[in-house]
Amino acid sequence: MQRNLLEAQTALLRCNADVSLTAIRLYKALGGGWENAANPQPPSA
Repeated sequence: MQRNLLEAQTALLRCNADVSLTAIRLYKALGGGWENAANPQPPSA
């Protein structure tokens, strides 16, 4: 019983991760992005 619960919870976590990664890929494919504030790039001339 506990093994089935653990397997179901693991599968749910994987599905949630897949949904998040898919949303990120879609956002980036549509031209979205973000600036990394920790390592700002100097403007190119």
